[in-house]
Amino acid sequence: MEEKGIEVTPVTFTTTLHGLYKKGRSEEAENFWDEKVTKKGCVPNVGVYNVLLMHIHGGEIKGVKRLFDKMSNAGIKPYVVSYYYVMTSYVKMQGRYATGYKVFKESVKLHKILDFNTFQYLAEGLAKNGHKNEAWGKLVEDLGLAPIDTNEVDSSESETAST
Repeated sequence: MEEKGIEVTPVTFTTTLHGLYKKGRSEEAENFWDEKVTKKGCVPNVGVYNVLLMHIHGGEIKGVKRLFDKMSNAGIKPYVVSYYYVMTSYVKMQGRYATGYKVFKESVKLHKILDFNTFQYLAEGLAKNGHKNEAWGKLVEDLGLAPIDTNEVDSSESETAST
């Protein structure tokens, strides 16, 4: 790219890195990172880190955590996608719902709300592990939602059905 006068911007950096990982060329991706960040002084943005998280999030949780910490230590504020990859690593790959919940709470504090499917997967996992009532109550509370009185919903449904 540099030989052809193409500047390595965050967009080209992210696209190249993602392409290398997607094609299974992890070693080349790591060399590209090393060349651009360590040797050339490119400063990766949240998108670049999210590409790294995306390609390792199914792997060893220590690597995901280390990368997330590295991102935070570099002063890069995680985006909702960043939290998604970290939480997915704990919840879907490791079955660690309580730790996933801690990640969720941190994302909520920063107003980074995860998509509904991930939220549902977390809630179901917490419920299956014996935390049904506290899981829903805490999730509702952490999101600042109004609790639902299920008796009220049932009675209004029966009223509608009878009319």
